[in-house]
Amino acid sequence: MAGKSQDSSQRSQNNWQGLSQEHLATIRNKFKTGMFNILIVGRSGTGKSTLVNEIFEGDFATTGPSEPVTMETRKYTKKGVPLPIYDTRGLELKEC
Repeated sequence: MAGKSQDSSQRSQNNWQGLSQEHLATIRNKFKTGMFNILIVGRSGTGKSTLVNEIFEGDFATTGPSEPVTMETRKYTKKGVPLPIYDTRGLELKEC
């Protein structure tokens, strides 16, 4: 019984590895063609614009210490990086 369990586990692992490689190849191709977008969403003042700057390693998005700066969704890109990032204004839940 233990042998069957190991065989089944090994087959599942081999299938997963095959799917994983296939998915990685698809993802790599999509990165090359720029078919991905990232949307950053969160509460005001949580560092969404700062995250854009950290990802792109530069001063792309305007940031501020306390008052909200981003008032509408903005698209940021960096030359040579086929991955646009959309930064949104802070979203707050209304108290009921």
